[in-house]
Amino acid sequence: MDKSILVYYGNYYKFNGEIYGFLPEVILITNLLKTFKKVTLLAPLKKVQSRQEINPLYVKFENKKVEIIELPFFNTRLEALRKSNSLYKYLKDVKADYAIVSQVMFNSMKVAGLLKSSGVKVNVYIGSNPLEILTSKNLNRNWFFNQIGILYYRHLTRESNKYKCLVNGEKLFNQVQIKNKYIVNSSTLYAAEANSNQAVIDDNKLLFVGRLTPSKRVELLIEMIKILKKDFKNISLVIIGEGDLKTKLMDLVAKYNLNENVKFLGAITEREQLHKEYKTSKLFVFPSISEGNPRVIKEATFFNLPSISTRVGNLENEYKDRQDILFVDFENANQLAEKVKLMLNDSGLYYEIKKNLTKHKINTVEDFIMEITKIICKE
Repeated sequence: MDKSILVYYGNYYKFNGEIYGFLPEVILITNLLKTFKKVTLLAPLKKVQSRQEINPLYVKFENKKVEIIELPFFNTRLEALRKSNSLYKYLKDVKADYAIVSQVMFNSMKVAGLLKSSGVKVNVYIGSNPLEILTSKNLNRNWFFNQIGILYYRHLTRESNKYKCLVNGEKLFNQVQIKNKYIVNSSTLYAAEANSNQAVIDDNKLLFVGRLTPSKRVELLIEMIKILKKDFKNISLVIIGEGDLKTKLMDLVAKYNLNENVKFLGAITEREQLHKEYKTSKLFVFPSISEGNPRVIKEATFFNLPSISTRVGNLENEYKDRQDILFVDFENANQLAEKVKLMLNDSGLYYEIKKNLTKHKINTVEDFIMEITKIICKE
């Protein structure tokens, strides 16, 4: 396609002349080159002196065909506000046919407005619903800052109504108060990976993949293992991910004397290694309280790994309890343990769910890019 597109999607880091970004964003941006002649990344960029200063979930941009325009780096709302007026000098001469702007990015609506004034057709990507966290009774958050966050999100919603919006998943699509909106289903999985080599399943291995943040409720999984260990001495939980809560979670594991049962593998960005963890696990466990369209559940399904999950995001629209998933209530470690016991003891149910998972059509990167392209280019 003889068209160009700008992408404003996340924060980035620069080390030794190389640019690093969050893995799902890098996959999206580089694959847009398959349908657009020119892809330009608008990158709030921070230069660092060592790789250790960069989030482990960030990977190097290998595709040098993506043009990168460096913007001032900001990591808080206040910092973004201070630097918002400087964005004009960076964007005043930028030209493109289309743009994708992530709604939750700081200064997203400022960037959208500047691009629109230059004749760019702006599309806003909505990947999550911050109100789920801001209004949650399960998280101990500062009331005042919650109210600021709620007001800010309402402002984002009002401003987003000026643009065509790409909404990740059916449930989120029904939640957001946006007029001109379209459903997309994000993915980081390539079609060819479905036929990759299988591996031997460890019957004692439970898997969690995700950021170690309060909304993921990973501490419930540690409580769950404490309960399960009474009946399953060799039960193990593998936790893949990084986040602010990692030290507290490791301390909790030590407190319960579960060091032999719970393993922290950190962030895994090497695709084959990550996929091997999915393929060798018995169950995927996910106690999160807020998601848009949970990518990790789709990854588990892609590799025929049964999941036990809370009813977050779009899951209830796509999965049926006891048919292709087991649902659990929020904040309930005992119920998580009960459902794991059920799956470990009832091989009939377990293999019935595995069989039903093969009927699911999981969006791939190729599907995601095709969806985005059709919507963006639709006049």
